[in-house]
Amino acid sequence: MPFLDKQVEILNTKLVGALFSHQRFSGGVIHGLAEKVVESRDEAADVQYPAVYNNQDEPEKVLLDDTYPLIVYHRALSVDTERFLIEFGDDPKEVLQTANMVMIVTGKRGVLKMSGSKFLGLLILALPTNIEKAALAGSFLDTLTVDFGGSELEPLTVFGEEYTGVDFRIPPESFLFKINYSMVSQYRKDCVEICDCLDTLGQ
Repeated sequence: MPFLDKQVEILNTKLVGALFSHQRFSGGVIHGLAEKVVESRDEAADVQYPAVYNNQDEPEKVLLDDTYPLIVYHRALSVDTERFLIEFGDDPKEVLQTANMVMIVTGKRGVLKMSGSKFLGLLILALPTNIEKAALAGSFLDTLTVDFGGSELEPLTVFGEEYTGVDFRIPPESFLFKINYSMVSQYRKDCVEICDCLDTLGQ
């Protein structure tokens, strides 16, 4: 999906402005789009974990531990694409894409001074619905909307979905949950060239 990492970046910027910039969350790490990486080990089962890619396109493991007071990252589960006509003609001009996403959040109760369920409530309030046009400048997107889909508050369940072959590392004084959400984007096919995608991916 073109520019999915950019969409997550836009969403994170909104969340930072609405919530994460509060002094209580200083020192937290807000990652962008992560992918699951499989690491094969000799004479042992494969290890699977989320990773974000640095500027050299090297994966950096996302560790969910108590190193930081707050850790957030996003993953894409699936993408649905639809093309449709916006004017008479044979070739569909408009592309509508829905990315089904998860946001994984872990935090220290004592530092943040709140439980996971309370922080989840704040996140739901902070999640934007319609991203204004100004925030989409340079993204090639005409519109971007965000829809909340549900959540999972059981730490062991969330950890097991994100990590395989890794010991559970969430201490009792921390919380871990996930939010299911979708990002619906719309853009004109004739406004985006293949080279635009390559240039963006190379940044």
